[in-house]
Amino acid sequence: ILNDMEEGVKGRFIPVTYDSKGDVKGCFASLEGLGRIARKISSLVAEMGNGLHNGQIGQNPINGKDHDKTCEYCDYSDVCANRKYIDYREMDTLKDTEVISALEEVQNGEKVD
Repeated sequence: ILNDMEEGVKGRFIPVTYDSKGDVKGCFASLEGLGRIARKISSLVAEMGNGLHNGQIGQNPINGKDHDKTCEYCDYSDVCANRKYIDYREMDTLKDTEVISALEEVQNGEKVD
């Protein structure tokens, strides 16, 4: 399956590679973890849709590693005042286990910073 997802499994498109012994290493999530991720994504999409429906279309690009050109790819960059009045959302760099742990806490009703 991995070879069909990415030829040579070099970690370019999927966060998995083979080590020198030929064992698979990389970013893995359990079935339960994937369920948490899917529920979080569904929640975020619903929240975004409701916000758009209610007229909330604010400029709030993300800022973080590999997100330094966000505005360059935006369809509305020509008419957006974001370049003058930037209000970035800072993205935390978390390990995979920290993300799953944070999702567990949120879904158990605990507050996560």
